[in-house]
Formats: sequence, C-alpha cells, structure tokens
Amino acid sequence: MAERAEESVRLGASRIVLLHELAAGLESMLNEQVRFVGRLSEISSSLPRATLSVDRASVIVDTSHLSIDQHPSRIGSLYSIIGEVDFEDAQETLSNGDRDIAAHEHGREWIVRARLTWCVDGLDMNLWTMALPHKRAYDARLAQEHTTCDD
Repeated sequence: MAERAEESVRLGASRIVLLHELAAGLESMLNEQVRFVGRLSEISSSLPRATLSVDRASVIVDTSHLSIDQHPSRIGSLYSIIGEVDFEDAQETLSNGDRDIAAHEHGREWIVRARLTWCVDGLDMNLWTMALPHKRAYDARLAQEHTTCDD
C-alpha cells in the first residue's frame, strides 16, 4: 500500500512591525511575513476582510485562511496578526460589492493575508511600542553573531 505524502506549509519567521510602518510600506513588504498589533475597526459582511487600525493608520486583513474561531470578531479589541503582505486586483474586490473598506493604489488593494490571529486585549500598546526597538536591536545582534559564527 502506497503511503500518502503529507504536504506541509513552512512559513518563514515574521518581521515585527508597527501598524503605521506596515501601512506606509506595504508595497515594499510584498510577500514578506509580518506580525503586527491593531485594533479591529471594521469587519466586512460580504468578504473575508477585516480592517485593523492604530491612530490614523489602518491595514486590510484577508481572513479567508483562518478557522472560524480565529476570525477577529470584537470591534474595538486589539488583535495580533501574523501573515504575509500581498495585493489583489481592486476591480475583482469591487465586483464583489464591498466598496467601503477598499484601499486602492494603482488598481491594487494591498492586504495582509492572516495566518494566525489572537486577541491581545489588555496589551499596553505604549510599552509594546517602546520595547520594539530593543527587540529589533537584540535580533540584529543575534543575526550578527550568527553570521560571525558561520565564517
């Protein structure tokens, strides 16, 4: 009896970004794995889409790859998202009738395709934002040490 080969999806490490960095640099992050925190501000009833915001920055999140219990559902709650930056044709999205949450640039809708999401209500966003530069410096130091060890 032939054994069926199991397929697995292997995702790379995600880059932790602030939502305003993500919103400003979506195009330069195409196909990159990202992790960010945002407040759920909108949920689409016709498409698998949610909009997360912090201050004046917002990002559209494609929730079609999430199980039903992982879908962000509480407007105003903080969610941490891990996913990849992608785009789709804006005309395709508009033809589905959801015109309110589309952010279009040159006929494209920039989105983050969520793979994991969890509610992080209670997270101190000011402290998280202050800690992020230290985490980045630590990661850079580890990467440098790893590079040095390989030589």
